[in-house]
Amino acid sequence: MEMTIGTIGVAALLTLVLQVVFNLASTIPDKWKSFIAMGTGIVLGIAAMFYNVADITVAIVIEYIVGGLMLGAAAVGLYEGERTVLKPRE
Repeated sequence: MEMTIGTIGVAALLTLVLQVVFNLASTIPDKWKSFIAMGTGIVLGIAAMFYNVADITVAIVIEYIVGGLMLGAAAVGLYEGERTVLKPRE
């Protein structure tokens, strides 16, 4: 399942949004970044569901929520990987 809002993939959108948010709000502790990312993924997943699905059932809601949660977890991994590569440990 690929979630899209219009023609933009939710995964790409989520990664860009989190990059901007985490860079602008540098006071966010690292332990909260994963929760923020997964929550944002769930919200974008629900938005994609309302945009893409005409007949909404419980199974579809669960599918999009879990998909958004997984996209948020993947976005955290991409963000942390990029941060590790660009700013290696001292």
